[in-house]
Amino acid sequence: HTFNFMKYKSTDEMIAAIKEVSDGLGAEFVFQCTGVPVAHANAWKMRHKARTINNNAWISVAASAFVILMAFTYFPQLGLSLWFSVGTVIIMLVCDFFTWKYHKNLNSKTLNSDLLTVAKTAKKLKENYRNWLKYGILLFVVWFIWYAIEMGRNSQSWKEALFTILFLAVGGALGSIIGFRMHKKVIDTCDEIIKQIEE
Repeated sequence: HTFNFMKYKSTDEMIAAIKEVSDGLGAEFVFQCTGVPVAHANAWKMRHKARTINNNAWISVAASAFVILMAFTYFPQLGLSLWFSVGTVIIMLVCDFFTWKYHKNLNSKTLNSDLLTVAKTAKKLKENYRNWLKYGILLFVVWFIWYAIEMGRNSQSWKEALFTILFLAVGGALGSIIGFRMHKKVIDTCDEIIKQIEE
């Protein structure tokens, strides 16, 4: 009998199918033979792609650490409240937590396991990233409105407040562009891993 793991939703489902045709005994011998000479090289490519995804996570954490540093050094100089600084830190820590949570399973142990596990991990990461984008945008909008209110209260003049808000808007736009590119790269890389496994 031949069993293609891609036709099953889980390893357990495939094992159940094998046991069904073998009167509950399971397989005596298992051979993985794709007949494709580049199959081994593809495994190395998947590891490289996973490293690329995890590097993006480290960049996000580094950017978060920079914002946390700014919250306690630069924000007070702008006259922003302690509540705003603490709120900013909490938002960054939430972002860091979900970055860790989403990336923790994309490691060498997972990549060295069966292809079904790798495919499921890549699909789950892709799904999480798509969902997180919605929450990330909402958090940024709430934070930006809070920032604008804080600046409006603390500025000497409306011109100073407007300049600072515009400066942050430009910085936020650039940061959003970089963030979206990183987000898209993770999604695209997950798609490449899944496609590579399906081939």
